[in-house]
Amino acid sequence: MGITLTRVRLDMNFAYNASRITAVNSCVPSHTNYFPLRGMAATPSSYLSGNNGVCQATWQIAVGWVNGLNLGQRAALQKVVQGPWGLVSDTFGNI
Repeated sequence: MGITLTRVRLDMNFAYNASRITAVNSCVPSHTNYFPLRGMAATPSSYLSGNNGVCQATWQIAVGWVNGLNLGQRAALQKVVQGPWGLVSDTFGNI
């Protein structure tokens, strides 16, 4: 139907020179969630890897409740790798 119920976003701010990323200044996850009874939270981390900067967030997503039964949580890893010449990879997957 084309209706977005959940959207996640990962914003990265970094410093670079001509040949490498020199620092990841910030890594900020955010989300919009319209699923009722499904909470979301993210734990961000960032680091340098070779010439690249990495910003990632581990998302915890509550599946919800059915007839008073908690269906538990799911986890996903969202990861952005930025190189000095542009985006290297942008992935989102279950962990």
